[in-house]
Amino acid sequence: MIGAEILRHKADIIILTEFYKTGDYRERLARPLEESGYRVFEDPRPAKRGIRQVLIAVRAERVGNPSVTPVLLPDNDGHVRTGHFPNFMRIDIGTDSGPVSVIGARIRVWTNHGAEEQLRRRNQFMTLLEHLPEDRPVVMAGDFNISDHPGFRKAGSRWHFDEDYRNVLDGRGFSLHIPDNGCSPIRSPYRMDHLVVSDHLAVDQVIYYACDSWPVGEANHPDHAILLAGVRI
Repeated sequence: MIGAEILRHKADIIILTEFYKTGDYRERLARPLEESGYRVFEDPRPAKRGIRQVLIAVRAERVGNPSVTPVLLPDNDGHVRTGHFPNFMRIDIGTDSGPVSVIGARIRVWTNHGAEEQLRRRNQFMTLLEHLPEDRPVVMAGDFNISDHPGFRKAGSRWHFDEDYRNVLDGRGFSLHIPDNGCSPIRSPYRMDHLVVSDHLAVDQVIYYACDSWPVGEANHPDHAILLAGVRI
């Protein structure tokens, strides 16, 4: 279902976060992408219980450099609940205007409540920023598990949307784009799926897309809509 929906939109770049390598993921997802003209980049580490990864697919003619080695962070193996690293993968592709880094990221969660949980998420975000390149444009998308929704701005939070997130990105030369239609998770009012790009890149309309026929609440089905955006590099 997910593979067919992704291919229908014919995007140049596809970023999948919270990705898990099921036994047949290559047959059902990776191979159809490759057969449709994409180069698929994945975490070379094997699937591990409690660990989620990132998968990126780029149209072959957009990659430029035929030799691309993904840049990864530790996967928190052995300390899933205490690791400070977000899910992260970066690939560098060539364009007519020079190299561009494409990044998939997800701030990991333990629980949805409490100041300690918010501090963990903030620490992961700061770690993520340390691993963004400074010598090329960045296009990054994923689930950052922070929202501008009033319900998220509760007292006692130690990760503030404006002070610790939006303003920090702005100070580093990045612009934050959050779809303003509907909500990101299909079953939640919080819009936590974001697009972050170097601030000189032009971004067209950013929207959430969800198909009415998607099953909701069934095992292994997505609880997030698709973030669609146009980035002019």
